[in-house]
Amino acid sequence: KYINSIQQKSREATVIIRHLLKFSRKQNPSIQMYSVDQLIREKVDLVTQIIGAQINLTTDLNSNGAQVNTDSKLFDQVLMNLVLNAKDAIPANGNISLKSKIIANHKDSKWFYKLPESTYINLTIQDDGSGIEPHIIEDIFEPFFTTKDESVGTGLGLAIVKSILKDINGYIFVDSKVDQGTSFELFFPVT
Repeated sequence: KYINSIQQKSREATVIIRHLLKFSRKQNPSIQMYSVDQLIREKVDLVTQIIGAQINLTTDLNSNGAQVNTDSKLFDQVLMNLVLNAKDAIPANGNISLKSKIIANHKDSKWFYKLPESTYINLTIQDDGSGIEPHIIEDIFEPFFTTKDESVGTGLGLAIVKSILKDINGYIFVDSKVDQGTSFELFFPVT
C-alpha cells in the first residue's frame, strides 16, 4: 500500500519537475512559416481521441492558408494544453470548438487596444464548461496558480502557454462566464 503511494507521488513529482524545467529553460524556437489551419488539421484526430467521445469537437478554420512564423512543436504544445484545459472544464458532455480567421485590421478585434497594429490570424479555443470565476481570471497565467485539485494540476500549463506565445510573437486573451464556458483567443501576426 505504502509503496504504491510512494510510486504515485514520485510520478507526480516527475511531471512537476518536467514542467518546471520547461518553464524555466529558455527554449530556442525553431521558427518557420506554417499555416495555422494546417497545423490544427494535423492534430484533430489526436485531439478527438484525447477529449473522448463525451465531448464534441468542432472546427471552423477560415484563415485561408495564411501563414505565420511559429515553431510547430511549440504551437502543438499550446494547442494541446488549451484543449486539455477545456476538456477538464467540462463536467460531463460538452463542446469544444477551434476556430480560425484572419483579422485584417487589428481594430476588428475586441482586444485591439492590447495588440500592436498588424494583420493577425485569430485562433479561438472555446468550451461550454464551468467557466472561470471573475475574481481569479487575472491570475490564471501566473506560475503555480491552479483551480484544479492538487493531484491533477501543477498550475504551470497556462503560464507555459503564455511564455511560449511570447517566444513566438503570439498573444493570448481570455473571456469567460461562470457556468457558460471559456474562450481563449490567440493572435499570430501574418507573415
